[in-house]
Amino acid sequence: DRAAGDACAAALSPQSQQIYAATVSSKPTPDAARGVVVEETKKMIRAGALSPLKARSAAEAAGRCLALITK
Repeated sequence: DRAAGDACAAALSPQSQQIYAATVSSKPTPDAARGVVVEETKKMIRAGALSPLKARSAAEAAGRCLALITK
């Protein structure tokens, strides 16, 4: 349910929101979503927009919201 995913994402940190938005915009299949989240997170780390220390928690938070879309 996209509305539930978006509502969940609204409460995320800015970094998690960015991961969520980038993943949703690429319209991945449920099986591919995890890979997209990982790649977006890596891009943000390389760009200096996300600390490697906070990357996992940011990606996991975005993933929880993305999971609502596929339910």
